Amino acid sequence: MSVVAVVGVGAIGGVVAARLCAAGRDDVVLCVRAPFDALVVEGPAGIQRATPRLVTTPDAVQPVPWILVATKAHQTAGAADWLKVLATPATTVAILQNGVEHEERVAPYANGATLLPVIVNSEGARLDEGLVEEIVTSMVKGPPEVGTSMLTDRRAGQLLEADARNGAVVRIGARHGIATPLNRAMTALLTAIHQEA
Repeated sequence: MSVVAVVGVGAIGGVVAARLCAAGRDDVVLCVRAPFDALVVEGPAGIQRATPRLVTTPDAVQPVPWILVATKAHQTAGAADWLKVLATPATTVAILQNGVEHEERVAPYANGATLLPVIVNSEGARLDEGLVEEIVTSMVKGPPEVGTSMLTDRRAGQLLEADARNGAVVRIGARHGIATPLNRAMTALLTAIHQEA
């Protein structure tokens, strides 16, 4: 049984951890700030309840073969103490974050571990025709209280991932000589909103 440490047990980290626990093939360790009785995830398939091992301080763990980093992109540096203890060159770190540029963000803290960004190849990726329209339609027709994670963060007064999402588009566009005026404007606006919060 392999040990999998989950750093960032929010929406994404929680769902992935619950699924790993349900599969029963791995020893799942949740790296959290405060202990809780059970991991409970509600989804289309019903409610999943799991009681994985919880650790609340980096000094309570040792290196593991697998780490799932599911923090917000701007919280990566905050996970550094966990990664310094958990990661070795023999570790694989799966990065489950919004945006791109995952390796650049995580590498300084990963002790030479293998980094596995869990995204499509963003530069030159081919998206199915109609995908954007399908996503926009589902959001427009969805319940008014549901929105993007960035909207949820804004409503909660949390930091926004504007740089990891829109700022990355601007940087990648510049590398390829492609103007991205809307993303440049959105990055500036979201950064200004972020500074107001």
